[in-house]
Amino acid sequence: MGLFNTCVNIVTGLLSRMMSSGILRFVIHGEKPRRFYFRWTMDEWLLLGTLIATFMIGWLFGFMANVATLAIAGMVGPNPMVVLTILPLFFLLTFLVLAVRLYLAFPAAIGRGEFGAGPAWSASSGQFLQLLAYLLIWLVLGFVWQMVALALVVPDVLAAFYDAFTWGPAWITQFDLSMRIMESINATTLGGIARIAGLWIFNLVALALGSAGGLFVAPR
Repeated sequence: MGLFNTCVNIVTGLLSRMMSSGILRFVIHGEKPRRFYFRWTMDEWLLLGTLIATFMIGWLFGFMANVATLAIAGMVGPNPMVVLTILPLFFLLTFLVLAVRLYLAFPAAIGRGEFGAGPAWSASSGQFLQLLAYLLIWLVLGFVWQMVALALVVPDVLAAFYDAFTWGPAWITQFDLSMRIMESINATTLGGIARIAGLWIFNLVALALGSAGGLFVAPR
C-alpha cells in the first residue's frame, strides 16, 4: 500500500506540473491547449527544475540558519535570549523575504523560458511590500478554500485536524491523525480514490485562480 500511494503521489505531482504549465502558458502567452493540459515538454522540465531549485534554496537557507544558530549559541553561552528569541525572529524574517522574492519563480519559468529563480528575484526587486500584501490576501483566501474542500470532500479529515490541534473531547496524537488521514484518502479503495480526485479538482481550481490572479506582475 505504501508503494502504491507513493506512485500515486508521484503521478499526481507530475500531473500538477503539467496543469500548472498549461495554465501559465494560457495566462501569459494566450496559448490554448490542444489536448487539454497533458503534455511534457521543455516548459514542464523548467517548472520541475524551478521547483527543485527553490526547494534547495529553502533547504540550504535552513541548514545555514541551523549552523549559525549553533555557532552563535556556543559564543553567547549564558545569554540564551539571543539564541531563543532574536535569532529565530531574524531568520524567520529573512526567510519571509526570500519566499516573497521567489514567488514569481513559476511564472518567470514559463514567461521567459528559463529556470525561474533568478528572473523571479530580479522581477520582484522593489516590489516586496506589494507582493507581501497580495500574498497575504491569497493566503487567507486559500485557507478558506482549503477548509471548504476538506469539509465537502473529506469531512472526517477536517474533524481529525480539529481533534489534533484542539483540546476537544476527542483529542488525538499526531500518529493517530496521520492514520486517520491515510484511512480516509487511501488510494487502494474506490472511496479513497474518489476523495483524492475531489481534492485534486479543488486544488486545480485554486491553482488556476492563483496563477491568473498573480500574473499581473509576471515577467514576460
